[in-house]
Amino acid sequence: RRLHVAGDFANSAKIMRRALDLDPDFALAWRSLAASLGSQGADVDATDCLRKAQAVSRNVSMQERFFIRTAYFQQQDEFGRSLHVSREWSSLYPDDTQALLYSGRASLFEEDAEGARSVLNEGLRKGDRNPFMFFYASLACTALGLFDEAAEVRERGLSIHANNRLITGAGMIEAIVQGQYDQALSELDRKSY
Repeated sequence: RRLHVAGDFANSAKIMRRALDLDPDFALAWRSLAASLGSQGADVDATDCLRKAQAVSRNVSMQERFFIRTAYFQQQDEFGRSLHVSREWSSLYPDDTQALLYSGRASLFEEDAEGARSVLNEGLRKGDRNPFMFFYASLACTALGLFDEAAEVRERGLSIHANNRLITGAGMIEAIVQGQYDQALSELDRKSY
């Protein structure tokens, strides 16, 4: 997970494959492999991994089942269904910030930026340090035109995850939204995306 969150998707996938060689019924390893493959553009393989995760999830906790189901629906671009499952997940496990992250992401894709902002800010208030939480919280603020708040969210995220490409990418998106194309291109060149 640390490798995936750091953007090292290939090595994350390699470790998950090793874990699955040892235990092919390791549902969360299938889910993690799906995330790393999906981040590399291998969507068909990611979907297959999420199907395998669901198939072997009989022995995992209820929270882990919610995690896998939510990830599956998001992989399938079924954000309404994902939102429904992630809201149920967060209502049963209110301290699980992963449920808030998935609810916020689904809300953004369902074009509810205010709902996304609210849920993602709750996750940040609860101490979540996942760079994806900062990324989506910044995007929600940008979608609402709250550019100062978006910048503040990114600054907090970058104070924890210095030079994180995901978080700085949210800044590039904001620059494009504001029509600051030179700034976005300059950042793109500087980060060598």
